[in-house]
Amino acid sequence: MSDVLSDDFIAKLREQIEKEMSGIKITDFQAQSDLDHDGDPILRLQIVYDEAEGEPRASRMSALARHIRPWLDTRLPNTFPVFRFLTARDLADDAP
Repeated sequence: MSDVLSDDFIAKLREQIEKEMSGIKITDFQAQSDLDHDGDPILRLQIVYDEAEGEPRASRMSALARHIRPWLDTRLPNTFPVFRFLTARDLADDAP
């Protein structure tokens, strides 16, 4: 699938996530349309945060999809968000 998402859409989605995840500083944010293994639309979201500024609370992370879906559904109907939270160090460790 990999539809191209507009910069405006990505910026607004980041704002929504920052609002829901107050207490962390997001240093990088990436979004990519994709399909899951059943062929259903998903939105892969990679959120890199500054661990020196605080870490995401597990309760907020687990509820994030529920809070973001209504906003997302008006823009990309039937698309489920898949979140990946990383620190900058994690991202560097992931690099090939």
